[in-house]
Amino acid sequence: MLAVATPFRGSRYARRIPSRTLRAFSPEDPGIVALSRSVDANARIVSIYAGFDPHIPEGSELPGAKNVRLDTGGHFRILADPRVVEELELMAG
Repeated sequence: MLAVATPFRGSRYARRIPSRTLRAFSPEDPGIVALSRSVDANARIVSIYAGFDPHIPEGSELPGAKNVRLDTGGHFRILADPRVVEELELMAG
C-alpha cells in the first residue's frame, strides 16, 4: 500500500474540529489507537510524507514501513511531487 500524508498516529488538531468524521483522527480515538497496535501490515506499506505538514504535526512516519520523507512542505502539495509517482511505479514493479 502507498500511503501519502497519512496520520497514522492521528493529529492533535482533530480534537478541535467540529466534524465527527475528522475527530476520528484524534490520537486518542479508539480506531487510531487500535491501528497503532496492529503492526503486522506495516512492512507492506510505503509511507510518503512532507518534512512539514501543517495538518499532521506528529508526522506520517510508520514504524516498520518504508518511510519516504520528502523535502517539500504542506499536506496537499506533496501530491505534485514526482517522487510519489516514482514510489508507486517501484511498487508496481
